[in-house]
Amino acid sequence: MVAVIAVLMPSSQICADLFVATPVKLPSEVIPGDFLKVTWPSAKSAGQFLSVSNRRASWLNDRTAFLGIGAFPTVTVIGRLKYSPGGLFTYPREIFFQKVIKVSLINLTRAIKLRLPAAVWDRLKNFSQTQVGEVFAMLRRLTSPVNGKFNFHQCWHPPLHYMYVTSRFASPRTPPHAKPYYHTGIDLRAPMRTPVHVAASGKVMYIGDNPITGNIVIVDHGGGIYSEYMHLSKFKVTVGEQVNRGQVIGLSGATGRVTGPNLHWELSWKGISISALRFLQVTAPTCGRG
Repeated sequence: MVAVIAVLMPSSQICADLFVATPVKLPSEVIPGDFLKVTWPSAKSAGQFLSVSNRRASWLNDRTAFLGIGAFPTVTVIGRLKYSPGGLFTYPREIFFQKVIKVSLINLTRAIKLRLPAAVWDRLKNFSQTQVGEVFAMLRRLTSPVNGKFNFHQCWHPPLHYMYVTSRFASPRTPPHAKPYYHTGIDLRAPMRTPVHVAASGKVMYIGDNPITGNIVIVDHGGGIYSEYMHLSKFKVTVGEQVNRGQVIGLSGATGRVTGPNLHWELSWKGISISALRFLQVTAPTCGRG
């Protein structure tokens, strides 16, 4: 159900209706990791906004916005717009609206158990759950800043020439001796030392390693969109380097918490992990049209 509150204009423009149906169409349920497209009813003007999970929407133009949907049971979309109901004696009013949207997640009780090789388990057995949480918190901090604007017209491509998904976004999984969680990216089959290509142009903002992600490269694409490449065996770029779509940024490997050689590819929107495959699908219509 959508809650709508109308804020009346000055007393000379008082409107009779306090509650009206919002003209913004929003779904009742979405898939996890969706990059949701929202059509604004009129040209967006100053003071109007749309947000989800306390993050402002990314705007393609003054009529089209996008919201990143993470792997949460529900998300709350809120917005404010100027609305003209029409009629001779009616006046524009400012409307605040809110909608809770269900996310169709698989129950964590169906999580698959990760079987880690002995060498990987040796690296992790002294790494506490608190330290695991600190790694994910660090990734959220790194991918939350909004630097410049995102270019919706640039084209994106997968990081491997051959795409075989071995683990999908938001698939539930349980590591040894740990709580189940939702996968924050997709795993791609990649033999050792397979060239990994950056999905779109951007700036390398982080290179590092830890027992969970292994060797990781994070690229900032502007506007709060980041791409992350994990479990690499070798880096081919440096921090601060401007990279072009298709450039090799590293070689695949089996570093970090892995069951075998693969590439974990992840996209983040303002600190929220979203589905890379869904993002490519949603943004494809604007590719090259700028």
